[in-house]
Amino acid sequence: MKKKIIALMLTGLFLVGCSAKQEEKKTSDSTKTEEKKEEKKETKKDSIGFDGKVVEINDLKIEIIDYKIIKAGEEGNKYGKKPVIAFWYNTTNKSDKEIDPSMAWLAVFTAVQDNDKNMVNELQVAGHPDDSLINTQDAKIKKGGTVKNAVAYELSDEVTPVTLKATQGVNGKKLGEKNFEVK
Repeated sequence: MKKKIIALMLTGLFLVGCSAKQEEKKTSDSTKTEEKKEEKKETKKDSIGFDGKVVEINDLKIEIIDYKIIKAGEEGNKYGKKPVIAFWYNTTNKSDKEIDPSMAWLAVFTAVQDNDKNMVNELQVAGHPDDSLINTQDAKIKKGGTVKNAVAYELSDEVTPVTLKATQGVNGKKLGEKNFEVK
């Protein structure tokens, strides 16, 4: 009888010891999973921003490749009455979402010419500055694909720099800004 009680007690201790090891393993595995999730979040956060040339958010990346001032009546602003600032850029779709270059640009960027002491002077989009890119402005970009486009804004004067402000989507988190000279 004593042997049965001792065997039963040893079996009980053995089971308790095994379950403690299993609980420890579960905790260790869940900690590793949480660490991996945290690492992914940090990687995503690091890739979101605007350095003055490239803006990157979760779904897309826009790289400004050139800009210039175009006077009224010149090529790229033939029918305009005011000079414009034009930007050429590449848009890359990083998601499965339907993205086109024009909507991507307008969702991320606002152009401001700070020459009014009473209000924020957001510039108005002007006519498309590059006839060779007319057909790309509303092209649906495939996941991983990149499409070139251009956009122009009417200047309110030819002295004050234009500040391009980037946000994470319309009214989203501020990602940065850069001034572009107009002289």
